[in-house]
Amino acid sequence: MIETILRRQGAFVLRQYELAHDVIILFVRTLKGFRSVFSPAGFEIILRQLYFTAVQPVPIVFAGAFVMGAVIVHYIINFFTSIGANDQIGDFILLVIVNELSSAFVAIIVMLRSGSAMISEIALMKLNNELNTLKGFSIDMYEYLMFPRFTAIVLSNIMLAVFFCLIALIGGFISFGYINNTPFKDYLMKMAASADMMDFITVYIKSTVFGLIIVFISIRDALSVKHSITEVPVKLIHGLVLQLMLIVFFDLVYDMIRYGNIL
Repeated sequence: MIETILRRQGAFVLRQYELAHDVIILFVRTLKGFRSVFSPAGFEIILRQLYFTAVQPVPIVFAGAFVMGAVIVHYIINFFTSIGANDQIGDFILLVIVNELSSAFVAIIVMLRSGSAMISEIALMKLNNELNTLKGFSIDMYEYLMFPRFTAIVLSNIMLAVFFCLIALIGGFISFGYINNTPFKDYLMKMAASADMMDFITVYIKSTVFGLIIVFISIRDALSVKHSITEVPVKLIHGLVLQLMLIVFFDLVYDMIRYGNIL
């Protein structure tokens, strides 16, 4: 019994070590492909990936941010007004929308769109020997394929998270300002008075780390296919689930460090 438990725990630790090792190797190899920025073909690929990852999801992010901003602000106002804590409204609006929802919502959208596409595309390229063809033409796949996607996903995560914050706060104005006859300027001043630099730093940190998780887990799972096309949906599901778990894990750890007494 004890031997079985220890064996399972040991296997789990080894899997996490292997995951960390693979991600570090991929990170180093991908960063070496930064030269693609200086080539016309590489720069064009980066722009195309940015369009797919940052521009096309704008309607979804806009709709989600506006609706969630209006609903969340409405309930926060009602709750804190009922307990006589009006001075805490701005703090909690920023906490929920800026610190928590923005990066997580955008990361899930990017993960479902770009993460899934990246796993499928690279996995099929490997099975069809297209990656070997690139190697045969002396084309570095990390420079040609990985770095543009790495750049696009990380930048898109940050830009869409900032966009989410702006639209959600505008949606919140519908609940807080327009309904309560508060001028937009006063609403902005209330939000500004409750904000501090860590709110904005948090958005950038979470968005960047979530982007890195999406990129490197997608690459790792895509390159792990070996023989059959039937492996692709298995790797796709595994990659998306693992990305979601790591995003939630990092989000919890970051919040514990920032709001708890760990440090």
